[in-house]
Amino acid sequence: MAPSVRGYMLDTLLFQPEISPKVESYIEDKIYEAVEEFEKMGHTSYRQDLGSSVHKFSTAISRLHLSNNVTKQDVDNGMEAWKNMYHGSMIIHRVDTNTKRMNRISDEGRLFYTELCKVFGSGTNITIDDIPQNTSIPTWKIDTVLQELGRASLIYFLPNENNSIRIIDFGVFK
Repeated sequence: MAPSVRGYMLDTLLFQPEISPKVESYIEDKIYEAVEEFEKMGHTSYRQDLGSSVHKFSTAISRLHLSNNVTKQDVDNGMEAWKNMYHGSMIIHRVDTNTKRMNRISDEGRLFYTELCKVFGSGTNITIDDIPQNTSIPTWKIDTVLQELGRASLIYFLPNENNSIRIIDFGVFK
């Protein structure tokens, strides 16, 4: 590959478009929509982290257009791409994995999620450094449990902020 092309590809991968608070709110709405659609299908052919997917698709579309800011149109285009790929994968690889069973979490994950909701609530950015002081989960298990909650689409990792998460509150354990 030519050095100029390699440089361009590295630049675009390192380039992170900004997400305004208004668009962040719109992205959260789209996460809820994606989770509802995912569960409505009943079956899937792969494991999906829906919370992070919406951010990744949105910033990828924005990066493709060389935009410094993610727009609602980028979010919509990213969601449309995800839906097309999801439905395409269902046609090509029909594996009957039940979506309800796939997103079950451990008792430890359930306790951790409940504590996060009580202490921080949804709609606020939570730095991972603030979590050990506010939960009963041992520090050495936090990363594992966060990954579990991410796979279950109960939290998502914020792409432009290092070590930050946000809760997706479906009211499932109240």
